[in-house]
Amino acid sequence: MKELEFDENGFLIPYDIIEVSFSCFQNEFIQKVNSNKRLELFQDFSHFLEFTSRFISQDFKLWIGGSFVTKKENPSDVDVLLFLNQVEFDNHQSNGNLEFLHRASKSMFNVDLYILPVLSSQDEEYISIQNSIENWKKRFIQYSPNVPKRGFVSIVFNNNTK
Repeated sequence: MKELEFDENGFLIPYDIIEVSFSCFQNEFIQKVNSNKRLELFQDFSHFLEFTSRFISQDFKLWIGGSFVTKKENPSDVDVLLFLNQVEFDNHQSNGNLEFLHRASKSMFNVDLYILPVLSSQDEEYISIQNSIENWKKRFIQYSPNVPKRGFVSIVFNNNTK
């Protein structure tokens, strides 16, 4: 299992995207930390994943950032960027599921959720979405100029993970 590293402020290093398995994520941010708040948030996050799997049939990727992926003992929520393949994104956007999932995630699961499609490079929206992804990456690494940089995790969920 991959051992994650932290700087003196308790922030993940390197200050970039760090790909991890779900079990590594759980081990590092729940099992190694004695915090009832973290355990509660992780249980909420697990329920969020179960709930989300009702909508999403394909594999998907999550970026998880913010205070939950630091050594902070009592983070307030779990910040998540969900990447969906284009077909699934378009289908769920047209029937209102994505808007519902975005709104419900915070109130029901303490997950601050944002959702982006994964597009082919030929798609007319590709450059715009790539810019959004780059903006999210910068935001997760350093959301404000007066705060230290930090790394964040990426987890791929497939039929075996869900």
